[in-house]
Amino acid sequence: PIRLFDSNFNSQIDLTPKQQALETGIAAASGDFIAFTDADMVLFPPWLSTLMQTATNGADFVFGHTAIRRTNSSLLEWLQAYQLESLMSSAFSFSRAGFAGSCMGNNILFSKKAYSAIGGHKALGRSIVEDCDLLRFFAKKKYCVAAAEPFFPTAETFACNTYGAYYHQALRWARGGFKPGTRLFFAGLLLGLQNVVFTLALAGCFNNAVALMSIVNSVFIIVFMGIGFYKTRSKVAIQYIPLFYAFVVLQTWIMGVALLLSRKVNWKNRKV
Repeated sequence: PIRLFDSNFNSQIDLTPKQQALETGIAAASGDFIAFTDADMVLFPPWLSTLMQTATNGADFVFGHTAIRRTNSSLLEWLQAYQLESLMSSAFSFSRAGFAGSCMGNNILFSKKAYSAIGGHKALGRSIVEDCDLLRFFAKKKYCVAAAEPFFPTAETFACNTYGAYYHQALRWARGGFKPGTRLFFAGLLLGLQNVVFTLALAGCFNNAVALMSIVNSVFIIVFMGIGFYKTRSKVAIQYIPLFYAFVVLQTWIMGVALLLSRKVNWKNRKV
């Protein structure tokens, strides 16, 4: 049965309203494992069993593969579908390499006992990307974090319906996800530097050797995306990855400038 609980926001607690609501629900749960999703998600039959299968094999925190539910053929929805697939395939690669990367909070499952042992969100502290930070917090406390396997899409979410909403969502992910000192930060920094050098090389700002190296690196990135999309059974067309990468290069400049100019991000009508 579905149980509903009131969650009153307490401004004296240094957690976001969402984190406080999650704490309320987790405290009321009686099961050994907690699964998170969103109200607007489309969940496929293997969703929960795939997460639980990985958990019963020894993982304390499991994240699944979320994809964008395609409702039209707009450029905005197309970009978000590829953006999410690149995040998912990268998260899977990080997990396979034994590193805590990222995840989507609408498709995760974790041990309540382990959650209580690390202190939950209260110990984690305020976060604008609470799902990603919770994953890294589990890993920091030496608990087993893993991607659900097989890592095919078991849940779909809907795309932002305006470019403004998409921009602020991407900015929130960048601000909260790429925190200095984390492996994700260094991975993002390397990718950002590559994209900047690639752009400047195409503009003739470097000698032929540097230009050639940046082009070769870009080809490797595109190939890596293609392999990642294939391994994670992505529903997007792999042949259009070069076009998406061109957008990623442009996005690097936009996000870089935005992050330098502002310390706050607009998210759901408030500054975070």
